[in-house]
Amino acid sequence: MISCLTVLIGMLLLDALLGDPRVAWHPVCLIGRSLSFFEEKLRQIGWNGYIGGILLFFCLAVTWVLPVTGIMIWLAREMPIAGWLFQIITGFFLLAIHSLLAHSWNILKAADSGNLDLAHQETAKLVGRDTAPMSLDDCRRSAVESMGESLTDGIIAPLFYYFLLGIPGMLMFKIISTMDSMVGYKTEKYLKFGWFGARADDVLNYIPARLSFILITLLASVLPGYSGRYAFKIGWSQHHLIPGPNAGWSEAAMAGALRIRIAGPIWKKGVKVTDLWIGDSQDPEACSHGEVFKTMAMVVLSSLVFCMISIVTIFWIVG
Repeated sequence: MISCLTVLIGMLLLDALLGDPRVAWHPVCLIGRSLSFFEEKLRQIGWNGYIGGILLFFCLAVTWVLPVTGIMIWLAREMPIAGWLFQIITGFFLLAIHSLLAHSWNILKAADSGNLDLAHQETAKLVGRDTAPMSLDDCRRSAVESMGESLTDGIIAPLFYYFLLGIPGMLMFKIISTMDSMVGYKTEKYLKFGWFGARADDVLNYIPARLSFILITLLASVLPGYSGRYAFKIGWSQHHLIPGPNAGWSEAAMAGALRIRIAGPIWKKGVKVTDLWIGDSQDPEACSHGEVFKTMAMVVLSSLVFCMISIVTIFWIVG
């Protein structure tokens, strides 16, 4: 248990101090490169359907999860302190709290300065939509949306699988998440091959998404400037309006907690793909500096409270 806490504190501190390093040998980049390699080989031998997608996962798991687990076991037996450091550094690379907040802060600074071009540039680093039609309010709102969604798959889910299965659990989740982002498309090329990655990502995010919804609702009920009642109301009634079974829970709850509307007109490749608003119809569409800052605070507090609750739960189970 002490080892678990040491690793958790270490990787959270490293993430807070250093952020997500942009290096070519970043484990997530390496996972992505190995995914592309295995995809090419599987397609060459004709396994480009459902079976190929399942085999892709096993290839990545054998390449990454098994060696990391083996190194952890060996270090724990031979060099415990080195084992802790190995886990801390690995976990640090699999978290992205600092990076998410930094991107959102850059959008906020650009929008507050009135520099629309810079706001578009910073927004494009965080969202996959056309930024040219976006106003400064749209840019701030996109930061709120991204933080709301990423609270689930970028923070709570990796931490959930750390508490459940340790560093191998975090790594397994990151592999599935990478598969979903790289091959989980409903196109002719990936409809079958990417099916396993997309469905596995849905399954692994199922519990974390609902935990995020609960965390936002509870915190918004006790923190000044938020609305717990509306966080629950909007999260519960409108989560299904956002595509996918999981993303909408935290995103819609965040809109309710802040008492603003999010989403609205979204353009991709010159085509308007949605004109749907999330939030209470009486709430404003405008998004100010305060809403973005409060979203950042909610992300940090939700992460810390989740860790505290998880630690207490583990102590209770073990003890």
